[in-house]
Amino acid sequence: MKILFRFFVLLLAVAGPSQAFSQLILGARITANHNWQKYDEGTNAANADLSVWGMGASATALYRLSSRFAVGVEPGFVQRGTKCEPGFVLPYLGDAKLVCNFIDLPIVAEASRGLWKDRLLLSGKLGGGVSRLVSGYREISSVNPEVPVDRNELALDNEPQLRRWEKGLIAGLGLGFKLGHGFVNLESRYYHGLTDANKNLTSKNRSLGYSLGYRLSL
Repeated sequence: MKILFRFFVLLLAVAGPSQAFSQLILGARITANHNWQKYDEGTNAANADLSVWGMGASATALYRLSSRFAVGVEPGFVQRGTKCEPGFVLPYLGDAKLVCNFIDLPIVAEASRGLWKDRLLLSGKLGGGVSRLVSGYREISSVNPEVPVDRNELALDNEPQLRRWEKGLIAGLGLGFKLGHGFVNLESRYYHGLTDANKNLTSKNRSLGYSLGYRLSL
């Protein structure tokens, strides 16, 4: 997080004075998320690899404050979860994989700089926002390969321990390649949940996202 923050400050420092620029940036992206949860130190799960992969998709709507600085929102859909759900007791040895679907609304600040005669676009983002849990599923598997995996959709009204609203912070780096009137954009983003996914246990969501998108200035 400190490295990303310093990189963001550096981009702001080289942003320079405002010139003629398009005021609105619009875009869309798809994302693959590498998710895990932060557990209590000292538990067996604290040091185990309990990560799962999920998907996401979002839109971008940024307003330029200068030629290289913009703020806005990036609403979308994102999956988060864990391979071993905390507090879920199995009747046998195995795992309870939990994948939750969220509607996500982050507010972001972006600093960017054109490179190589503006054919490349280097950007950094910082922000935070809220997410709303809307659906998901749980997969219960046994160490016995003969026992089939049991997948069940979440009935949220029967899951009072799952937090419906979540707060979190984000930081990301992006590299865009000029194509047509806009940029094909590659971005890596870290998500740092501030609230526990399970109300009764330490279970803060974490993720690294890798996205591909397209953006243009209007």
